Amino acid sequence: MGFFEEIGKEKQAKYQDRILSWNNSVMDFEEGRFSARGTVEITADDWGVKIIFTSESFDNPVRLSGVWSILSVGERSISSAYTNWYLCLID
Repeated sequence: MGFFEEIGKEKQAKYQDRILSWNNSVMDFEEGRFSARGTVEITADDWGVKIIFTSESFDNPVRLSGVWSILSVGERSISSAYTNWYLCLID
């Protein structure tokens, strides 16, 4: 197993349950100059996460994804390096 695969497995073990607990939650989305509030549908597997973000601000749902090794996860947020999307949980 390579270095990035090891990092990915560690992040999956540490964060997968937290991320999945946000499924069907309202979150703020940012990517570059775009920002919106909407709901998320989140799935996760050994590769990483797949998120469908639905908002009245966009005509169609936005599909986001990230491999475990490039995800950053906070207490109430998730972001993906290189693709620069960010989601933050709303109360």
